[in-house]
Amino acid sequence: MAYLRAIVNPADDASLKRIINQPKRSIGDSTIAELVRHAAEKDMPLYSALVDIPETLSALRRQKNISQRTAAAELNISQALLSHYENGAREPGLSFVCRACDYYGVSADYILGRSDSAPAALSGVDALRELAVELRMLADKAENIAT
Repeated sequence: MAYLRAIVNPADDASLKRIINQPKRSIGDSTIAELVRHAAEKDMPLYSALVDIPETLSALRRQKNISQRTAAAELNISQALLSHYENGAREPGLSFVCRACDYYGVSADYILGRSDSAPAALSGVDALRELAVELRMLADKAENIAT
């Protein structure tokens, strides 16, 4: 029942918490706590935090262990603009998303939260993304049944 509630209302944090590790996805308490902290910090539902483009961009840069200045220069944008993308003040356009995909070695679906295929070092995030993809597929199936 919690799956259905989470599909119908992605802002239902209680339902998402019930299903986040059902079936087992190897999502530990510390990962869940970090997700809850991040959602609270950004004042967004947990589901939105799962597919948070700014956080994904920031995490990819940190995984590469480079500064914003370096990444911005190599992505041919200003450091201020990259900062805006990473803190959610601006939404990146398609051309930047394509450059970021090539630069970080991930798919656009990964950056947009539509796929859980990520670099190996992001394995804690992988399980959460897998859940988001699963919920999206279930919502699509439910919508097809309803029509």
